[in-house]
Amino acid sequence: MSTKPRIFCPGGLRPVAVEQLARNDSIVLIGPPPEKASRAEILQLIRENQPIHGLVGYLNPVNDEVLDACGPELKVVSTPSVGFDHISVPSLASRSVRLGHSPSILNHAVAETCVLLVLATLRKWNGMQKALKSGDWSVNHIPLGNDLRHLNIGIIGLGRVGLECAYRLAPFGCVIRYTDIRPVPVATVTGQGSLEYVPGADLLAEKSDMLVVACDLNASTRGMVGERLLRKLRGGKGGWVVNVGRGPVVDQDALVRGLKEGWVQGAGLDVMDPEPLPPNHELLSLENAVLLPHQGTATVETRDSMALMCVENGIKGAHGQLMPAEIDMARYRK
Repeated sequence: MSTKPRIFCPGGLRPVAVEQLARNDSIVLIGPPPEKASRAEILQLIRENQPIHGLVGYLNPVNDEVLDACGPELKVVSTPSVGFDHISVPSLASRSVRLGHSPSILNHAVAETCVLLVLATLRKWNGMQKALKSGDWSVNHIPLGNDLRHLNIGIIGLGRVGLECAYRLAPFGCVIRYTDIRPVPVATVTGQGSLEYVPGADLLAEKSDMLVVACDLNASTRGMVGERLLRKLRGGKGGWVVNVGRGPVVDQDALVRGLKEGWVQGAGLDVMDPEPLPPNHELLSLENAVLLPHQGTATVETRDSMALMCVENGIKGAHGQLMPAEIDMARYRK
């Protein structure tokens, strides 16, 4: 048998990345399976091709069932996403399997999506589309939106994505504040200077007309944006929420109530809970909710770059080399 590392690609990669895997003569590539292959079929294909040294691509979830199928020689799991909540990291850590992801590459695309959602939410995009398609363009039939200029925007989570959101929103003339686990040293933001740090999401909500959620999902952020925070926005007059972080950070039931009862004016969501939303979910019927199907990174350039980093992480990890973007597994080991 070849001594080259055996890499299984479950799919989820752009063609340019699959081609790069296929051209690499330092590995043995298995997969990707047919696009409509079931999870059971993918797992069977993995088992039939043991040992697997690298799992490179997108598979949801990656849990003990998948790791068992790969066999005991698995060295690395590499995902094209920046988030890895679909992967059982403690299970990887217990087996000394490394984990690669694709941070930083997608920051610009997600920040652009944030601006899209901010503007679409404020300018009542769904209502505008409804008027457009009805053929009634009379002044009384078209909903009035709100200015972004001078709006108080609070960003929850000033990491790589949150900071890029701030850079893009500041030139519109809005006032930006943020909260995080600690103040973040940041460069000057156009037209505003240094960003104001606010200790805690509650105080940030009190000072904000709109919240932009850009933080990770963890035990402390799950459900953070609930009814209490939402009711504080805009001095209790009904504010807005944009979420480009993770769906469960927002208490979605509370958000739906707020949108229906008026204590939330509008929401722009690229992420929801669950995903995908059931076709009959109430959010889909609300005119004041602008929704995207978790596609904040959906540009050719960004997706190609994410997939190529996934491949580079996977190949180097399978060879036991330094990976460009590796998760520190030490804190996940028991």
